[in-house]
Amino acid sequence: MRLPVLTLITLAACAGQPSQTDGGEPQIEDAGTVMTATMSLFETSTPDGGVRFESFVEISPLSARYDGGCELGPKPSDADGAWLRISGYAAAGQPLVCMNEDGGYVCRFPSGVEASVVYDAGTEPLGTGPILFAVAGGADVGSTAVSVTPPAGTLSASVEGKVLHLTCSDDCSAARVLVLSATLRCDLAYAPTLTLPVAPTAFSVVRATSAQTGDHRQAVLVGRVGRGVSLP
Repeated sequence: MRLPVLTLITLAACAGQPSQTDGGEPQIEDAGTVMTATMSLFETSTPDGGVRFESFVEISPLSARYDGGCELGPKPSDADGAWLRISGYAAAGQPLVCMNEDGGYVCRFPSGVEASVVYDAGTEPLGTGPILFAVAGGADVGSTAVSVTPPAGTLSASVEGKVLHLTCSDDCSAARVLVLSATLRCDLAYAPTLTLPVAPTAFSVVRATSAQTGDHRQAVLVGRVGRGVSLP
């Protein structure tokens, strides 16, 4: 295992009334002030042949989120979900525990190492799942959990300015594609060619599956798992 690498900011998925999905995009039903906690676990190949393993949490009102498009700029400030936990992946060290630190939620292995790690080529830290995402319950999001199975296929990508060229190892016509960087977050339906609002740098492109559930106060927990590539 290599040294930890810089964490990229992840996508905040939209969600409405509590429901369960199977690989598709959670659908907005009420654009009020529903609080949504999005937990993500991604595995991406790096330009030098490594495998980056990263986890992210974002908690904010639904009104601060977006659906089926792109958002520029820093992510919203995180609300309170107490601590959150991720388990069921193949990498050593269970579970990841996510706490709200300075600057937002950070997920760490039991050793205290931040969950932004690059492994050697051929390693599959994500595994086949299922991955369990759980919230302990804080002032804004109550106690709840959701399970997500990682996508079986892989995603390859190249970029020319604002244009992404994508290829899947299998049929991913119904897949969601996440584009993630420190200042750009996109959630898009799969297409072989996608045009972004800006030319991204130091970003990841992920093919993701997701599921969601709700707590007793109608807040929503979205779990996302994906495989893709990190590009310079």
